[in-house]
Amino acid sequence: MIMWRCIARTAAALTIGVLAYSVILAQAQVVLQPGGNGPTGNFNDANGQIEMCRGGAATWADGNGRLRANDPALTKAARGIVVDNKECTGVITEAINPHWTWSVSATMTISSNGYTTGASNNKVEGRGRGELALWGDGGPAYAAAEVTTTNQHAPGNYDIDIVVNGFTYTVSNGGSYHKLANPLGGGGGFRRINTGQTFTKFGPGWRMKYESRASGLLEIDFSIAGRESASFTVSQSGGQWNDSVQAWDIGSSGLILLGAWILD
Repeated sequence: MIMWRCIARTAAALTIGVLAYSVILAQAQVVLQPGGNGPTGNFNDANGQIEMCRGGAATWADGNGRLRANDPALTKAARGIVVDNKECTGVITEAINPHWTWSVSATMTISSNGYTTGASNNKVEGRGRGELALWGDGGPAYAAAEVTTTNQHAPGNYDIDIVVNGFTYTVSNGGSYHKLANPLGGGGGFRRINTGQTFTKFGPGWRMKYESRASGLLEIDFSIAGRESASFTVSQSGGQWNDSVQAWDIGSSGLILLGAWILD
């Protein structure tokens, strides 16, 4: 699984000025709950292998593999997916006019490339897909892209769906078909996506959830006798959430920063 690090840096309650009748005593707390799940979808047998893996600091995921036609009549497919999510909840107490502000953004690069040796009209396809989703107070915000290297479709774009907080949204032209190289070089493609939001919410309570998904698919239909092979790399990289969340109070003495938290 990919696990985004979320570091909370709290600041002590600050007061800008002193009221004539009292000192402002306000506090803000944020709870960060990381999570994630797999599986990574490794595949290995006499016809070849594909391996899904994740990178250091959990900022990327990829799949590498090669299949060959030991059994020409056999259809082989392997896939893997990794999902990571983070939930942040906050509360401001003892403030006169509490409110939250946040600015959150994320980027992701998705790629797929590959080649096949020998001419064939049977299915040879590799796919990389990435999704970024943010919801809660102020949401949703989302982005998704899919890159498919294939001999089944002409190069071009197609629509894809993304599920955010149980609702399905369509991303127009979110997917793209790319040609296979034969035998080496010139195939595949990549796409870069980003999403985020800047938002203010008045009131003591606040919640936000953000999620990253990356998946890869390798599928080859070996239905012609003789040696036939294909190799693919599908990857997602650079999917890092960042920016900050801040808690404020507005008293008679002006704007008071209660705390700031860095999200990464």
